[in-house]
Amino acid sequence: MAESQEFAAPTPQTVDALEQALSGPRFAAYLGTHGDRGHAIRLYLWNGRLSQAFLFPLGICEIATRNAINHALSAVYGRDWVLAPPFGLNTFSQQSHARALDRLVRAAIARGLPEPTADDLVAALTFDFWSNLFRDDYDHVWPDHVLIAAFPNLVAGMRRRDVQRRAAEVNDLRNRIAHHEPIHDRQDHGAKLNAILDLIGLHSLAVRDFTRRHSTVMAVARVPPTRFSHFPGRPIAQMNLRPPPFVTADDPLDVVLPLMRAGRPELALIAGDGDGPPSALTTASAMTATADRAALLGGMVDLSEVTAGEVVDLHPLTLMEIDVRASSGDLQALFFPSDATATRPAVVLVRSVGGLVAGAILRPDVRL
Repeated sequence: MAESQEFAAPTPQTVDALEQALSGPRFAAYLGTHGDRGHAIRLYLWNGRLSQAFLFPLGICEIATRNAINHALSAVYGRDWVLAPPFGLNTFSQQSHARALDRLVRAAIARGLPEPTADDLVAALTFDFWSNLFRDDYDHVWPDHVLIAAFPNLVAGMRRRDVQRRAAEVNDLRNRIAHHEPIHDRQDHGAKLNAILDLIGLHSLAVRDFTRRHSTVMAVARVPPTRFSHFPGRPIAQMNLRPPPFVTADDPLDVVLPLMRAGRPELALIAGDGDGPPSALTTASAMTATADRAALLGGMVDLSEVTAGEVVDLHPLTLMEIDVRASSGDLQALFFPSDATATRPAVVLVRSVGGLVAGAILRPDVRL
């Protein structure tokens, strides 16, 4: 499930090996029409993260739902009803039940254990079995009082078929994830999470709220990779960026400092020569330059006599640039590269799609 998201650009040989291992048709589900194989791999990793995030709410939903069904049917047919269901099973349910029971019996014999109990079988039966108990074949199993015993939070007017629709939707997603199918482009992930939570809530509102509170599905779903990002994270385009002020090298600090203090972050840019990159100064670098000059002169410094260009010369800041379509993960990779010898910028300029400076971000003191 893509345990590590520290993306390292794969070599062409690695991409070839992955495509062969996954198979051409399966890889095509991530490649799409753009033909960018690097992006396809990032999408594959994100699909793994998304699938992993869904496992927690799906797990609670499956366990809570089967236990709710077992509790309600035990009250009608007895605690051991599941070992030999007294109501008729359709062909699919018969086969699913027989396979699960056979596995338990063989495992017990192999390990010298007692015969499996009803509780053992409840846990061993697949969610397919439980969700299929709401099909039309089992309408006679679910009179109103039994259905309400299983799902006390049913809204007035809801019937077995309403439960069936919710269970079938959840089961479909569960099976796609269990079979390692792509879910990145086929699901409204928020709606799918709500379907899971709704099914849990039919039995317990407290468990539903607990699951919602601790689910990471939407945190992952909101940060899909793009062709302009390499690491998972929030899209930079969603950040409230402001273009920093441009000043000239000859502008004095008594003019520049108020401009920087009004900005976010507190910095200013000096345009480069021709097509050259700009230079940057921050309130911190300006104050450091001023303090250095004061120490050199042995007294006070007139800010009107210190220029922006002098600050940049005395305390140059390393700049890098990033596309606005990249992610916060890409920013982190620039500020805190995995290679300890790599250059770490003090400022990253964010360029718009048209190439203009859309904003600037200062390197944080620590990596979060």
